[in-house]
Amino acid sequence: MASLYIGRYLLHIEPAILCGAVAGQHASTPAINATEAVAGNPVPVIGYTVTYAIANILLPLLGPIFVAAFAATHTIAP
Repeated sequence: MASLYIGRYLLHIEPAILCGAVAGQHASTPAINATEAVAGNPVPVIGYTVTYAIANILLPLLGPIFVAAFAATHTIAP
């Protein structure tokens, strides 16, 4: 929800491109296909490509960091 608000009102991104960017942010191919079908053209792919690439780099890198931080701050009972 924050991505939609920031993209639309602070960055003034067009709705079709913004929906594609949010789909890419979640690395969701079905979401971009649905967005393209609703838009009736491939414009949402413009927003999808960059956020998809960033998500595919950051998710694998930051995942272990978040797990390690969580494990360091929480005690797991045997």
